[in-house]
Amino acid sequence: MATRTDVLLQAPGHGERVLRGERGTLAAVEPDAMAAGLARSVDLVVRLGRGRDGLSHAISLEDANGQPVFVHDDGVFHRRTAAPAFASILQAKGYGEALARIFR
Repeated sequence: MATRTDVLLQAPGHGERVLRGERGTLAAVEPDAMAAGLARSVDLVVRLGRGRDGLSHAISLEDANGQPVFVHDDGVFHRRTAAPAFASILQAKGYGEALARIFR
């Protein structure tokens, strides 16, 4: 399994932003070992899976703790939690009401 340092060396642009504590960066990585290393440094992880059509599709959205926030099943996203790990960050930035609307 790749260490966090290994992951950051393989993705230097993203690694620099993570080390500075910046948020709002989107990264897509393979394989899962690299994704696991980056997941500890981000607030929201979008997991992709290959569909029967051969295209990549979002299959879940997970918070920094690996807890599923939304999971795609039977053609629909289903909410799995009302309190993702990043909720306090959004509330502190003034997005509490918007977050509450999403999780109703």
